[in-house]
Amino acid sequence: MKKILPIFKNELRLYSYSWLGLSSLIIINIIAGMGYLLGSVSFGNFQYFFSLLEMPFAWAILIVGSRSLAKDKELGMFSLFFTSPLKLRDILLAKFFALVVFFALCATSLFFYAFLSNIFFNISWMTVWSGYLSLLLVIVIFSSISIFASSCTDNTIIAIVIGFALWMLIYLFGSLGNGLDPNLPLTSLIREISYTYHFKNIGAGVFSLADILYFVCVPVFMLKLTESKILTQIAY
Repeated sequence: MKKILPIFKNELRLYSYSWLGLSSLIIINIIAGMGYLLGSVSFGNFQYFFSLLEMPFAWAILIVGSRSLAKDKELGMFSLFFTSPLKLRDILLAKFFALVVFFALCATSLFFYAFLSNIFFNISWMTVWSGYLSLLLVIVIFSSISIFASSCTDNTIIAIVIGFALWMLIYLFGSLGNGLDPNLPLTSLIREISYTYHFKNIGAGVFSLADILYFVCVPVFMLKLTESKILTQIAY
């Protein structure tokens, strides 16, 4: 971990001081504040409050993370990945963890609403912690997707478009799964592919092995795909 720490700190600093990163934090907190004031917390239950923020977090990550590798490619820094004493995998992990930590800190700020509510009435802390965990898992998934999207091009805008296309694909699987007959074997498979299905399970406090494996396997797969993508680009 010591090897990737300098890159991790540098990436985290770039996210923290970039106008995209700061704008994302502000917008997410505005949405959270408006949702709170409009009654997204019902009788101390924070399940709907956190589900309201799932999509804004996903979109913000795809936008902020789009510059991660696209900017490196634009500046011609890809070749440095192979002259660096660090392995390509270490560099990708540093960028990935920096993006995860940046948005995890943003998600942590949402505890303010839980503590505020707790002053006036009893709240369900189970819904707070399960909602927070579900947001963290969404952050992990979309950080890996954003890193992959940024490796496909040297244009940040195109990287954002690719990221949103991938988001729409897995999101539509969830909508499609909800519209099919639950007794069909295909319905179960389609639901398992969608992150929204697993997000809702964990947000409701239902922790199954399938949900945890989904949020572990998808980031690992996307980061491995990113590594292969970069190696292929360098080779040709």
